[in-house]
Amino acid sequence: MGALLAEEPRAVLVIAGTGSLRERLRAEAENAGIGRSVVFAGAVEDIASFLGELDLFVLPSLWEGLPLTILEAMAASVPIVATAVDGTAEAVRHEREALLVPPGDAPALAAACLAARNDREGRMKRAAAAAERVARSFSLETMIDRYREVYAP
Repeated sequence: MGALLAEEPRAVLVIAGTGSLRERLRAEAENAGIGRSVVFAGAVEDIASFLGELDLFVLPSLWEGLPLTILEAMAASVPIVATAVDGTAEAVRHEREALLVPPGDAPALAAACLAARNDREGRMKRAAAAAERVARSFSLETMIDRYREVYAP
């Protein structure tokens, strides 16, 4: 976030959820001098509306199965920057539906966020492709059809 703020001082990091690391993250943000640029939104009841307010959805996971949050961001047509971990890389493809970076590479994550910020056309094109992909490949109907293929005689 510090690297982002150096390029875009008005940037705000919004962290949704109420996990056990919340206070530790708040302290880390303060210690890093970015506390005023970090908002802890807490539990979010209407995730679709929340995602619709974001300029960019960032998922910097070190590991994931298939994260529901990435599918929700895709469905909301929010531009995505994420780490190329198992399930995330299955849901979105680099430079097609998202920008993906290696897990644990904070400079690459910041660079991808800045690249997305600076390329509005590419960002919006990837967001539209992500919305199309989630509707096509991860809808309830598609999953039911896949189960039928496996279990139906």
